[in-house]
This record gives sequence, structure tokens and C-alpha cells, in this order.
Amino acid sequence: YGNFISQLGKKQGFTVVDFNQPMTDALRAGMKIDPRMAGSLLPDRIHPSPAGHWVMATALVRGWNISPIVSSVTVDATGESQTEQENTTVSNLSKTADGLHWTQLDRALPLPLELNDAMTQFLLKISDIAALDQQMLRVTGLTAASYALEIDDKKVAAFTRDELSQGVNLALYSTPMEQQAKSIDWTADDRSKLSGTRFDLLFDGNTIPGEVGAIQTLDTLDAQEVNQEYKNAQPKPHTFALVVDGR
Repeated sequence: YGNFISQLGKKQGFTVVDFNQPMTDALRAGMKIDPRMAGSLLPDRIHPSPAGHWVMATALVRGWNISPIVSSVTVDATGESQTEQENTTVSNLSKTADGLHWTQLDRALPLPLELNDAMTQFLLKISDIAALDQQMLRVTGLTAASYALEIDDKKVAAFTRDELSQGVNLALYSTPMEQQAKSIDWTADDRSKLSGTRFDLLFDGNTIPGEVGAIQTLDTLDAQEVNQEYKNAQPKPHTFALVVDGR
């Protein structure tokens, strides 16, 4: 069936994204690590779980050729300057006695992954979702052995000098940007609940008193939620500090 759809897409000039192979690959990789968790990707062997939908979403992103770069910054600590910035703007870069400080305004947000969830960590091991969620920070010319990264005055993580020199993916850490992405996700979840209620009202037809008015109210609420999604998605500047770790 998948082969037929692929051939049909080529014939009609449509882009075709294969969900089956990535899901199969994830299941096979997962079975080698934890068969129980692997089975939860496709609990009834038909309908994907939320984690399974992430596998499919990853395939869709690849099919659409969406850039995996949330943002990418390279800073030269020796020269006190950024040598690279992609999909972001770095300003107010300065070097102090304890490290580096700057302001960063990314033009995109990382995925709203539940990073403390065991299933998410399992998903990161068996799929290439992290490769499509790149919020990179690379700092060269550092002298101390390890550094703590603070964003908006809150410690995010500690990294060794070598890790920072090679580049770290901040999309895999709890950051203010990740929390902002989650706020959009929460609003989208509220909208899905409104949509489900709307469907139930329409399905039951005229058997429910005040159905028309109720649907109009739901539509108004949905429009408000859409506006909230756009508001939550607006880029926000954040202050970064990379200071010598006191461990």
C-alpha cells in the first residue's frame, strides 16, 4: 500500500511522506532497548500514542524540508565576538571576570518536549527527532574546565569546555524558550478539547437545547485561543550568561 501511494504521488506530482518506515524503524530500535516501552508507541498496533505521533511528525518535517535549525550561535571567547549566528540575533556580548554575557533573540522555538518524561528520553534514543530540533550553542576559546549556562538568571546546565567547543543542543534542556513552546502546545490542547465538544454537539443534532448558541460560544472561544497562540509565539529576548562552574 505504501509503495502504491508513493507511485501515485510521483504520478500526480504530490509530495508523499512515508510514516510507516520511520515508525517501523523506531519500533525495531526500541525493541532492542525496552520492548515494553517500544510497544507503547503503537499500543493497539494501529493507532500511534503521543510518542508515536512525534515519530510521524519528524517524518513530516523531513518531507516538507523544514530547516532543523531553531537557532545556532558560535561565540569566540578569546575575541569576545560571535563568529556565527543563524535564525537569531546576538547583542550586548561582553566578557567579564567570571565568563561571557549576551542577549539572544531567536526567531523560532524548540519543540515542546516533556524532557523529564521517561518516554521522551526513550524517544530521543530510538528516533532522530533531536536532529530536527537544533538550538545550538558553540563557544570556543574558553579556559576553565567547566561552565554553568544561565538564561534569564536561572541555571540551565553545566558543560565542560570540550562540550561547549563542540557545540551543545539547548533544545534538549529545560529553558525559558522550551517553556514558551509548551505554552503554545497547552493552548493547542485546549483548542482540541473545544473542537471535540463542538463535534459532539453537531453529531447529536437538534436533540440538545441551545445547541446553536453553544456552538457559537465555542467558536468564539476558539478564536480567542488562536489569538493567544499567536501571542505566545512571539519571539522574546533572553539574557545568557556563561560563567565558570563552581562544582
